[in-house]
Amino acid sequence: MQMRRFVAPNIRLAMKLVKKEQGDSAVILSQRKVAEGVEIVSAVDHEIESVVSAVYGESVDNKPGESIAAQVAEQMVNFQQPASIPAGVAQSSFSSQSSAQTHPSAQAQAAAVAPSSQFSGASMAFQQASGSASTPSVGMSQLQEEMRQMRGMLENQLAGLAWGDYCRQQPARVELLKKLRAIGLGYGLCHELVNETADAPTEDEAWARMQQRLTEKLSCMEDEILTQGGVVALVGTTGVGKTTTIAKLAARFAMRFGASQVAMISTDCYRVGAAEQLRQFGELIGVPVFQAENGAVLQSQLDELKNRKLVLVDTAGLSQRDLRLSELFATLQCAGQDIKTYVVLSAAAQMASLNEVVKAFSKVPLSGAVLTKLDEASNLGGVLSVVIDHQLPVVCLGDGQRVPEDLHVARSRELIDRALSQMCYEEVGGEASMALQFGKVLSHA
Repeated sequence: MQMRRFVAPNIRLAMKLVKKEQGDSAVILSQRKVAEGVEIVSAVDHEIESVVSAVYGESVDNKPGESIAAQVAEQMVNFQQPASIPAGVAQSSFSSQSSAQTHPSAQAQAAAVAPSSQFSGASMAFQQASGSASTPSVGMSQLQEEMRQMRGMLENQLAGLAWGDYCRQQPARVELLKKLRAIGLGYGLCHELVNETADAPTEDEAWARMQQRLTEKLSCMEDEILTQGGVVALVGTTGVGKTTTIAKLAARFAMRFGASQVAMISTDCYRVGAAEQLRQFGELIGVPVFQAENGAVLQSQLDELKNRKLVLVDTAGLSQRDLRLSELFATLQCAGQDIKTYVVLSAAAQMASLNEVVKAFSKVPLSGAVLTKLDEASNLGGVLSVVIDHQLPVVCLGDGQRVPEDLHVARSRELIDRALSQMCYEEVGGEASMALQFGKVLSHA
């Protein structure tokens, strides 16, 4: 199947282009308004006929002088979920039908969207029927890729329909969603907060409740490390501030309990001069620094330092995709000690990257998170969404390079207030982005 995109000033000219380039057998997959006029995505039916025959069988009548694709297109305009359609395909068109019941204007759009879902189901059935072949042909691979593209187009269209319905039915909630997005919170968390405050009598009351719920969802440990001590290891990617944070913690603890009650250990054997940087910090605050090349050495050193109230372990900064992460995990697990491990997250990083980091480093039990570079972040919503979604308590905050001044106790209300003070409606991403992202959340809710 060959898909083509045509753009013309109006629908009539666009249809003429389709007929001229692809003939009468072309199937219209989608149409929408664009800056240049009208955009149509169509496909010729070279491979579609075989797919339709495999799935529909006798449900498509071979009318004289009319192509199979044209007949299928006619059927799809009046699509009513025939019994021969697989259950999975019928389910995929639920959003268009439910929205059409309430809004007649959406019914026509839903009817245009449903055929793509039907073709997607046809593709899966045809792939299963052809699964007996030992090696898929190049044509089949191309067909599968085109069907995946069609599925993506369908999902985007359904998301647009869902968002359009939501905007018409719940305009007040839409404004609240935009406020939450202006903080930088993830789409799923925004939708969850709006639903939890749906019974608020006014928009102002709903906004106040959302702030309270967000504060309750964000767990903070305040200064647990500095009060309870123990063996603490910081893990995270390169450049997030693990070494500087350890130096800040050591300096604060030494000021409170004395330098003789704290020690630092570096397990970073990859970066040149990594241990030297920590050793310089140790000399400034009068705290000893040790080097551990593997788990056995780390265990031995921890045994020697068991009389110290706080032992801080600085680990190598590795990417969440680095294969050497397993060595890092093995080193911590072989130590044979009750090590509290905290992941260090940069507030300036993207939310998708932060999610990857937490998932990668969760292979060792995480006691919480340390948030750094708050001074470099344009908003705090992304990192707050990640720690809330993964239920990670925040233990402390870093917002600068000064040791130990730029280390702060983590308190939920203060963090939320700081996030609110950085609200920026440019982060919302525009109506198209809202429709796509929130529409997908609504479709799966």
